[in-house]
Amino acid sequence: MKIITFLLFGVFYPAFCFGQSKTIATNTLKNNITQKDSVLIDSLFLDFSGNRPGAAVMIAKGNKLIYCKGFGIMDLDKKEKVTCNSKFYLASASKQFTAMAILKLIDQGKLTLKTTLKEIFPEFPEYGKQITIQQLLTHQSGLVEINKINDGNPAKLLTDNDRLKALMVTDSIAFPAGTKCEYSNTAFSVLAEIVSKLSGIPFDEFMEKEIFSIADMNATNYYQNNKNPNIGYQILEDTIQKANGISDATMGSGSVYTSPNDYFKWHLALSQKKLISHSIQEKAYTAQEGTKNNWGQYGYGWVVLNNDVYNYVEHGGISQSAGFTCFTARIPEEDITVAIFTNRGWSKHNIPSQNIGTRAKVLLSIATNRNFPMVAMEDIDPKPKVSLAQALIDDILANGIESGKAFFQLKKDSKDFYLKEEEVNRVGYALVNMDRIKDAIEVFKLNAEQFPQSWNVFDSLAETYLKDGNKKLAIENYEKSIKLNPKNSNGISILKELKKQ
Repeated sequence: MKIITFLLFGVFYPAFCFGQSKTIATNTLKNNITQKDSVLIDSLFLDFSGNRPGAAVMIAKGNKLIYCKGFGIMDLDKKEKVTCNSKFYLASASKQFTAMAILKLIDQGKLTLKTTLKEIFPEFPEYGKQITIQQLLTHQSGLVEINKINDGNPAKLLTDNDRLKALMVTDSIAFPAGTKCEYSNTAFSVLAEIVSKLSGIPFDEFMEKEIFSIADMNATNYYQNNKNPNIGYQILEDTIQKANGISDATMGSGSVYTSPNDYFKWHLALSQKKLISHSIQEKAYTAQEGTKNNWGQYGYGWVVLNNDVYNYVEHGGISQSAGFTCFTARIPEEDITVAIFTNRGWSKHNIPSQNIGTRAKVLLSIATNRNFPMVAMEDIDPKPKVSLAQALIDDILANGIESGKAFFQLKKDSKDFYLKEEEVNRVGYALVNMDRIKDAIEVFKLNAEQFPQSWNVFDSLAETYLKDGNKKLAIENYEKSIKLNPKNSNGISILKELKKQ
């Protein structure tokens, strides 16, 4: 399934948001964040707004949900908008839940951090004597990563138990336990199997009984336990493609399926210490020895970070196959939680899905009345401008190329819009991909007029003239491009061939 859309932003640029879904009645927005902050959040999520896969954004503080809003579309076929009841696949952010299950068993005296794999599973290889619960929780176990099933059945999805069974016949480790910290999905699958072994019930049943029910998270379960779960999307620069669906069925390493409203209940359970004792829960937020890595340090199910003001924790998650990306963060001492859930996987051109961690830090700053340092980026503007490129493509599609050209000339110097060469170029290529070649030429010509020193714009214009069969103008514009950039090797090669003909 291929759906043409017009996501033109490689990074996020502030602008007013259009077509966003209203916050549902159970959310308490009034008098909790300022209008200025509401506009700021809208600007941060422009690229998730309108008729495209979107995002749900929440901020919780103390016992209140102070902000929750849906942006964009959950299901493009059904035209279903994102709301705070929309359900998302959390991928690796699910590890905070798996860690909680283990900490609950510790709190109940059924397990300790020093318990070894060999003690729980006597049939485990000898190196299991050296691997503790502590090391499994903190990515220090050294277990070999298991990502596929070797039973000759390509249709079967990998489970937590499959990973454990594969380890049972694996006679080596990636590194001696406790000597390194390397992110391990397999370790969290093993933790899920430990929960099942010690509780005597399947992992998902334990989570429902001991975690989700107690937290009153009635809309939360595991993705693969749903008959018709939401499927996310892949953004491929100027096209949207529905994701294929999950590529594995593991639960411990990541497949919690929840909504922003239910995640608020998770926040309440953590804030009110509903699930485990305070002393054990605090360890989850504590950087554990030997876990320093390029993503920070690790606690139990959380990455642990700090700045000059706060210690805070975070965890993201992404599933390419299912088409979801999310990011969650907490400042435990302030009882603040923020979360961003999106129904988009990541692709080379979809940079916004990868900077939602930065956006989450903006939410933390808002929740702390700017005590949490505001992210220093010029794009954050309380009076944001609109992308002229985005407005241009919208006008062209609605009213035709001549209307779009007139609109562009009228608004190019307006203080209400910003203009970026690369964004206008993307409009041109969006039209090329729709086989609207002559319209694309007109857009590239507009861009060349605005940015006459850009070799890339003339290269794009030459390429499009060539697609249109106009060899003369293709040569003319390749020559302009090469004059501006003598290192344009691709243009030089094409020009050489054209002049041979």
